[in-house]
Amino acid sequence: MNAKEVLRSVKRHFGNYDYPLFNCYMYAWECDFWALSTSKYSVEVEVKISRADFFKDFKKTSKHEMFAAHKQEHAIYYKQPYRQYGDRPIKEGAYSSLEYCKPANHLPNKFFYACPEGLIKVHEVPIYAGLLYIAGNDVRVVKPAPFLHKLNNDKTSILLDKYYHRGNNLISRLFQLKYELISHLSEEGKEIMNNFLKSIHFD
Repeated sequence: MNAKEVLRSVKRHFGNYDYPLFNCYMYAWECDFWALSTSKYSVEVEVKISRADFFKDFKKTSKHEMFAAHKQEHAIYYKQPYRQYGDRPIKEGAYSSLEYCKPANHLPNKFFYACPEGLIKVHEVPIYAGLLYIAGNDVRVVKPAPFLHKLNNDKTSILLDKYYHRGNNLISRLFQLKYELISHLSEEGKEIMNNFLKSIHFD
């Protein structure tokens, strides 16, 4: 089972959620899957298809420190903006900075790992995360994710921005497809494609 197959099953599992997004930056890291419930609670799902990749995830120290400190009023958020200066490598963390912030402003309401069935053991999952087992089209919650917080952080502007740019990108790709296919289409096929593109493009 590959990552795309797992993601498709995850999307079906959260089928009643709004604004599903894949590989997006809703926080300071890339989310494999993100969506918003009808109660306006956000969920993030991290997909893992190998044990090595699962354990490698915990090297993202700033992310997991935020998750681990989600109950604190303020959490220390470590940043490591530079790994190399010119030709001279810098030790990891040498130029880290500290920032005090409320975890709820930088975290989803719930966080899950999703993997092929049995790949990750329940006891290996941190207390702040849930675990989903994927077997074909079936999704089983083997560890429910706890609420990290119950704030309804307004993501409207971020969602509008992401869907706007994804929509424009899709239109550009459709026009590219037209130019690649046009010489292979009949006159009727060209007319169908042109009418379709006119219906979704307003320039």
